[in-house]
Amino acid sequence: MAAIEAHHRELSAKWARVQGGVVDDRPQLLRTAVGLPVTYTNQINAARLSPGNADSEIAATEAFLDRHGVPGMWVVGPLSEPADLGERLVRRGWVHEEDLPWMAAPISRLLGTAPQPPGGLVVDAVEEDDAQARWLSVMSEGFGMDDRGREAMSRLAAAVGYGADRPWRRFVGSIDGRPVGSAGLMITERVAGVYNVATVPDARRLGMGAAMTAAALREGLARGYEVAVLGASARGYGVYRRMGFVEVCRVGLYDWKPPSG
Repeated sequence: MAAIEAHHRELSAKWARVQGGVVDDRPQLLRTAVGLPVTYTNQINAARLSPGNADSEIAATEAFLDRHGVPGMWVVGPLSEPADLGERLVRRGWVHEEDLPWMAAPISRLLGTAPQPPGGLVVDAVEEDDAQARWLSVMSEGFGMDDRGREAMSRLAAAVGYGADRPWRRFVGSIDGRPVGSAGLMITERVAGVYNVATVPDARRLGMGAAMTAAALREGLARGYEVAVLGASARGYGVYRRMGFVEVCRVGLYDWKPPSG
């Protein structure tokens, strides 16, 4: 659980800084504001608040987000304090979106039992703008992503750039030249995080999700990581369980929007 919380905290700060955003990093709390009207790009992580100051810090966080004109997402994990932080957020008007399962496993074990990929699947690392556009097309179709979501992904990709040494590596899978699967690997100090696993609707149930996840895992192993983590959607949970991932904890996601909307 500690490694997953540290992963969230490090990524939030890293992605805000690389995009020229604001990072308020204190021992008791991390707040970031990238500047986009996309909730998950502006995060609050790793709260270590007391019952006496929690409400005032929540109010200060709302003021922070309002000052930058952005919505935000508060990530509440098992180690977050106080224990009733989620309830306090809801009382102040934050919306509880979901409790997302986070899973982990040794990469070598996962790859040792990975299923065969779908026939004809070709997986390429995203190394230039055309490949990025193909990757984004799968993300858009697979997740039903809107224009704001696409802008957020494109802006972060442009800031991180391409290359084998980048902290965010993206992969696009194609069959007969058509992009049908996507995956991403976001690395932090202790673990490699699997993200962006999507499949276009008419290519689902063919093993595409497992194949694209394996592509990200191979990248993590090649870069010297031993453990992979991921947040599992309802659709992907069974896929990851069959691959060998084990649920470690559930992380509550709470959204807030400025009064102006």
